[in-house]
Amino acid sequence: MLLTAPNISYLLGLGVIATFVPNMLNNLSSMKLNPTVHNIIGMSTPISASIMAWIFLGEEQDALALIAMLVTVSGIFLSMRTPVKKPVAATEQA
Repeated sequence: MLLTAPNISYLLGLGVIATFVPNMLNNLSSMKLNPTVHNIIGMSTPISASIMAWIFLGEEQDALALIAMLVTVSGIFLSMRTPVKKPVAATEQA
């Protein structure tokens, strides 16, 4: 790999835009959101990526990918329907 100005700018762009910014936003959102909601959003990431690849890149989805999406969406739906239990303090358990 040649260390040219365009290559260095692409590497910096990947490092900052594609790695640092999403991780920082994920960390900030994990402090603000309910852990259940944060995990539900995380579970939907592969589906979102697959749909965007289909729309923007023309990537074909086979039957196995569609079944996996259906299973994932079902899991997300079940997670949303399950009531969240409030944590019990350690002093209350004893």
